[in-house]
Amino acid sequence: MKHKYIPILLIALLSLAFVACQPPEPEPEPESEEPPEPSPEQYYQQIKNTLGSLLTPGTPAPPDNVIQEAISQVQLRRQQLSMTENGRAAIQMISRDVDESIRETRREGRWKKVKALCVLHTALQPGNERHASLLEHADLMLGCPRITITGFLELDGEIYAFLDLFDPKTGETTPYRRREGEEFHDVMRIVRIVGNQQSVEVEYLPARHVWTVPGPRERARSGA
Repeated sequence: MKHKYIPILLIALLSLAFVACQPPEPEPEPESEEPPEPSPEQYYQQIKNTLGSLLTPGTPAPPDNVIQEAISQVQLRRQQLSMTENGRAAIQMISRDVDESIRETRREGRWKKVKALCVLHTALQPGNERHASLLEHADLMLGCPRITITGFLELDGEIYAFLDLFDPKTGETTPYRRREGEEFHDVMRIVRIVGNQQSVEVEYLPARHVWTVPGPRERARSGA
């Protein structure tokens, strides 16, 4: 009777030995954790790097294609960042920088750059029309002619100013002779002749912009 169970016992022992010889099951790899979301400051720096010299004071506007590419990238980033609290905070931070750059660039009279920054602000803050009127003004100023005073002539008790007008819209230069109060080129007016035929105060009528253009003697005195 004992011998009857010996084969069964051997089979059981062999089974146990086989199981013991099997390599251990590999431990499951730990689930990879997602990296933490960038901070508002990190998001802010990413956007600022996209804008290049647009936020740098004292610099001219970059080429049109560079401006358009920067605005397109900012529009895309805004859509992405507006989904998180950190992203929205970064948008507010860069918007404040754009506001400050607009003020500085306006003081510098860099109207092409002012226009680009106004469009950029709208890309960051859709529906915000804070700079809408300034954008219109910048458009007008981009069409402002450049005036060069070439001389003066006193005739019958009145002083005439001789000037060359360069029209940025057409790229053409037109000579004029005008007295105080007279308009020319449809958009310009001589406000007054300053001093002893030293300079001429002119007005760009569409924007009501008044400035003083030096005459030949003033240019020579200043070395311009």
